[in-house]
Parts: sequence; C-alpha cells; structure tokens
Amino acid sequence: MPISFPSSPAPNETYTYGSLTWVWTGAVWRSVGTVVGTQGIQGTQGIQGTQGTGRSISTISTNTSASSLSGVDFIYIATSTLNLTLPTAVGNTSRYTIKNSGTGILTVLTTSSQTIDGQTSLTINSQYTSIDLISNNSNWIIV
Repeated sequence: MPISFPSSPAPNETYTYGSLTWVWTGAVWRSVGTVVGTQGIQGTQGIQGTQGTGRSISTISTNTSASSLSGVDFIYIATSTLNLTLPTAVGNTSRYTIKNSGTGILTVLTTSSQTIDGQTSLTINSQYTSIDLISNNSNWIIV
C-alpha cells in the first residue's frame, strides 16, 4: 500500500505512518526512522520466591545416624555392610536418598518406633539399589 504524504507540507513538518516518521525538508520527505515513545515508569517488584533446597551427599562405610537439617535433602551412599539410622520423621521435610553401592548389607533403621512403609527397618542387600524416603510427619514413606 503506497504512503500518502500531505500535499502542501510546511518545512520541518513531520508525517508518521505506522512506526516510521518522515520530515519535510522543503524539497523532499526525509525518513527519520522509527518512532519510539518515552519509556514508562518501572513497575513494582514482584514477591520473592521461596528459598531452594540444599543437598548433602555423604559416602558412608560405618554405622551412621542421618542428619536432619531443615531445607536440605540428603544422599547417603553406603560402601560396606552398615546401619543407617534415620532421624525422627516428626517435622522432617527433607528427602533422603539411600544407596547401597557396595556388596554388603545396608540396613536402614528408624527412631522412636517409627516405620518405613509399615516396617521398623529396611534392608537393602543388592548392590546399586537405592530408595528415596520422605516423612508424612509421623513415619517414613518410600517414594
């Protein structure tokens, strides 16, 4: 579609079509480029997101009591026959990944008569087998 400039412009008169602007020099219409308006005011800052979860990775070869720091997910890699005792499930929001990377027997124990899917302990006797556990605020659940 052709642009229809004014037929009798005054010198320095501007004409805008879409986002392009021209100015009349007295002899020709000269393009002055794209018109950009003034920048608006900055909007308000959004709310801060929640803090991410940390991660702790431990290779263990002797009987160990698992940590229970809030906001940390724990990974325990067992390299020999041993017991890993979980902390209390009450109020615990951490995730526990437990892996038997050795050829020994890894026994996961609970505290205060708590259970892991209904059992007071869990045995991982196959090399390279792992489980993930979370708390339901009273016991442990395999996920």
